[in-house]
Amino acid sequence: ITLPLSTAALGERPEPLGAETHADHRVLLVDDDEAVRTTTKRLLERNGWRVLEANEGEMALAMFVANRRDIDVVLTDVRMPVMDGVELARQVRHIANDFPIIFFSGYDELEQQVVGGIANVPLIAKPFSARELLAALDGALASR
Repeated sequence: ITLPLSTAALGERPEPLGAETHADHRVLLVDDDEAVRTTTKRLLERNGWRVLEANEGEMALAMFVANRRDIDVVLTDVRMPVMDGVELARQVRHIANDFPIIFFSGYDELEQQVVGGIANVPLIAKPFSARELLAALDGALASR
C-alpha cells in the first residue's frame, strides 16, 4: 500500500471546507445508521452547522414540529424503518410547503424513481464527499 505524503502535523484538524460560516444555520439530520449519522454530524459541525439528529422518520417529524422555526434544512436518508425519508419529506412539505430537504442514499439509481414524486429534493449518493454535501446544503439555503 502506498499512501500520499502529508505535510499536516499529527492531530491537526482539517480546515473547514466552506469559507462561509453556518453558525446560525441548523440542519435536521436523519439516518438509522448510527455510524453514518455520527460521521455526518461531525463533518457538519466542523463546518459550522448546528445539528439536530434523529434515527428514524417519526422522531424526526416530531423534532421538526417542535423546532420548525430553528431548522433551515432537513437532510434525510431515504430508506429507514418506522417512517422512511420519502414519507418524512411528504409530511414536512405538508406542514411547510417548499421546505428545503435533501435526500441521501446508498441506492442512487433505484432511489431516483422513489423520490421523483417529491419536487425540488436533491439526492446525494452514499458515500458522498464533504464538498458534495456542503454544496447541496448551500444550495438548499439559497433556495429558501
